[in-house]
Amino acid sequence: MRNSSYDEGTFMDAHGRKIFYRVWRARRTKGVIALFHALGLHSGRYTWFCEELASRGFSCYAVDLYGYGLSEGPRGGNLKGVLTSGERFLQLVATKCKSSSLITVGHGSGVLVAQYSANAAGLSPSLLAVEPLHEIVAHLHSIARLKLLSLFNLCVEVLPQPLYDVEHSDSLLEAEEDNLVISCVPAKLVLQLIGLLKNRLTLNDSVTVFGAGWDERSISIIREMYPCGKELCFNPQHDKFPFDEALELLVKRGRPPNRIGDVGGGP
Repeated sequence: MRNSSYDEGTFMDAHGRKIFYRVWRARRTKGVIALFHALGLHSGRYTWFCEELASRGFSCYAVDLYGYGLSEGPRGGNLKGVLTSGERFLQLVATKCKSSSLITVGHGSGVLVAQYSANAAGLSPSLLAVEPLHEIVAHLHSIARLKLLSLFNLCVEVLPQPLYDVEHSDSLLEAEEDNLVISCVPAKLVLQLIGLLKNRLTLNDSVTVFGAGWDERSISIIREMYPCGKELCFNPQHDKFPFDEALELLVKRGRPPNRIGDVGGGP
């Protein structure tokens, strides 16, 4: 017997552009998850991940942000479109929660989008930050170059890498053959995302997962610019993704999708 059902849908962003999303509904829902993809990727590249979450009782909604996957917009999108589509998506998911806990999952720069979308929607969900900023960490010390490329509306390579673990290593090959995956995004978007870090958002109240392939220099850069809360680490070539441990920590911090400051919005 299947532990989940799959569906697809669309909604309109604030400017009337069609945004695509997928949903894996758990048979017995313990919580609801809103997933934000990394730059260059799209919701379809997280199928195995969402199926795993649904099998554990967490209905999972995954969006194609503006300009990505099957959503409308120029390939690679722009900051305003990405954040607007993220906010509308999170508002949509919040209406599906009822009394269930709402958890956001961000991969790569999707962590930033998840946080800003929650703030814009007036929500305070728990956050699972997976490999935060991994696709733009190489650009953190080349701001001058990004500014120059932005002046001419040029793109930069981001080398998007999908999530995988020892049982889903085929996800890497699938992504290489996926014509919806893009390896170059507007330099201005990368520059603006890095600029958002100046607001000193932190991951103190979240769970952060690093893959073992990360080098210490990259992790130290992320920790310096984007302080992390509880950290987990796994080696995708040898280990399964730490679903159970991460979910246990998140559920303890979980809450219904109340507005920030609402009575009863605690754990």
